[in-house]
Amino acid sequence: MIWWDWTANRRRKLIALMLALAASPWLLIGEVFEDWREMAGGTALLFIAQIVAWLLYVGLATGRMPSGYSRAERRSEAPIWFWATGVAYAGVLLMLLWMIVITMSLGL
Repeated sequence: MIWWDWTANRRRKLIALMLALAASPWLLIGEVFEDWREMAGGTALLFIAQIVAWLLYVGLATGRMPSGYSRAERRSEAPIWFWATGVAYAGVLLMLLWMIVITMSLGL
């Protein structure tokens, strides 16, 4: 099963890959040497969007939505909390994507 049966090492590798993908725009563009704070903030913003998208995907694919405090909402046991968590993840993802689109359109 996706994520739930994975070892800690495999999970860490996925997180590291997501972090590398989030940092890649700054490394490829070459802007990293001007201001390290920009790289940290931009990487964090892109990383949060990837993590939230991954949690939403895992929840919808497996029926166990990861939530806070090492818990998981199951679709079969608590459908209201499962879908409420999914809607919250989707809302955060849409807000982050909106922020990225607005920033790109303003040329900042």
